[in-house]
Amino acid sequence: MLGRTLDKLYEVGLESLFMRISGTVFKKYGEYQSPYFHGDTSLMKVHGEYKSDVYEPAPIEITYGYSKDKPSNLKQFIISMITCDNLPVFISTLSGNTSDKKSLNNMMRKYGKQLSEMFENSKTFIFDSAFYHAESIKDCDFPWITRVPENIREAKDLLTNLKEKDFVSSGLKGYKIHSKIVNYGGITQRWIVVYSKYAYKKEAKTLENEIERAEEKVKKDVWHFGVKLFKSKTDAKNASREMVNSWKFHKIKSLSYTTKEKKRNPGRGRPKKGEKMTKFYHFNVEYELSEVKKRNSLKKKGRFIVATNIVDTEELSEIGRASCRERV
Repeated sequence: MLGRTLDKLYEVGLESLFMRISGTVFKKYGEYQSPYFHGDTSLMKVHGEYKSDVYEPAPIEITYGYSKDKPSNLKQFIISMITCDNLPVFISTLSGNTSDKKSLNNMMRKYGKQLSEMFENSKTFIFDSAFYHAESIKDCDFPWITRVPENIREAKDLLTNLKEKDFVSSGLKGYKIHSKIVNYGGITQRWIVVYSKYAYKKEAKTLENEIERAEEKVKKDVWHFGVKLFKSKTDAKNASREMVNSWKFHKIKSLSYTTKEKKRNPGRGRPKKGEKMTKFYHFNVEYELSEVKKRNSLKKKGRFIVATNIVDTEELSEIGRASCRERV
């Protein structure tokens, strides 16, 4: 009996069954009153070999993958979960080498709309930045809020170019916001740039440490550049330009050179009278901190972008008020 029951559960799909049970609890007992669904993944580390059976493949593979936590030499599997009121409404297990982006995309494409309808379209999904890319948001017919990755060009430009006067008070002490309607991935949405005074202080201090570490690399680059001999000034300028492009916070202050002649034909002894020589250039580099680069880096500190497909300000304000009632 137990074996047949487990087989039927597997055929139906444990994810769908768990989701239906949570939906029934919501309708019958009034649980899950929070206005939000929170989606995320967790790594589960395991000890042991967990060898795969080639004749009877397992639904997931316990294997090595990207590890957020130490130790990284253990095999793992992933739990993908959506919660509401700190209670799970959806849960799924994934192979240990599954990427967050791929798992969240697949989960929401397969179950997002169904889950939203089970809860009478009363919830807004909240995800971390792993969710946010063009393919994921394109398939979402339900309200969502997520953080925008800073490696997206439009986000990087917005964080850098916003001036202090562009922000308004958020109503929370130490926080300011700037709101903007954008179109990304073919979806009209609202980006809210958040400035945190507390995060700025912390990140500005971290930046100073980062500049100190970056200078160690600059010193090594300058030393190696200084012992090289170049056949022309053009070669040296091209090499110096390439070197500076790899510097995050520094620039060349001055570039001077001396010349040195060497025999064209290698051999011991002094060059003979009238022997043709090859001129080489030896460059000396002085560097300094680029205040422009530092200032541009500081501009982004304490700032992050939250995106949502809820563009109506009244609807967004109501969600915010509901969140405040929830915390109280």
